[in-house]
Amino acid sequence: MIRWLNQNEGAVLKIISVIFLGFGAGLFLVSEYVWALESGLIGVLIYGIYRLFRDVSI
Repeated sequence: MIRWLNQNEGAVLKIISVIFLGFGAGLFLVSEYVWALESGLIGVLIYGIYRLFRDVSI
């Protein structure tokens, strides 16, 4: 499981990011603007952190 996660780390983080962005869009449509903004920002933050550190090897 750990080996698979290491190999597919980018895909997993992108999927999580898209889920948060989609959830935020859904909340925006039902007028929950603050939660929609928070959810969207979490999605952007997750993807942004991935993009910043994807080339850094530990």
